[in-house]
Amino acid sequence: MNKNELDIILKEGEGYKIEFKENIQNDSLKTMEETVEKTTPKTREKTREKIIRLISKNPYITTEELSEKTGLTIKGIEWNIKKLKNENLLKRIGSKKGGYWQIINNNLENHE
Repeated sequence: MNKNELDIILKEGEGYKIEFKENIQNDSLKTMEETVEKTTPKTREKTREKIIRLISKNPYITTEELSEKTGLTIKGIEWNIKKLKNENLLKRIGSKKGGYWQIINNNLENHE
């Protein structure tokens, strides 16, 4: 019986939790780890580019609006904004509610 067959039999809310672990050979595991290592920085870079692009279109955009437009959680947006600030790519001018974003360095934007 495979996982899909069990998913059909067991319905959510019955109080059972079944965890499936596959035996992965070392070569496959190594390949998966290498893929994750390569794609994670690229994904972060694309996310930051998207945030910078949205801010350049609307410097008054809120973290909630960024969250909606990127599909990230608000915490994810805040984490990315913190990184952009630490890298001197982004700066907040004014208060949290009445302020706006200033793009300090357009390097991310120019790599699109």
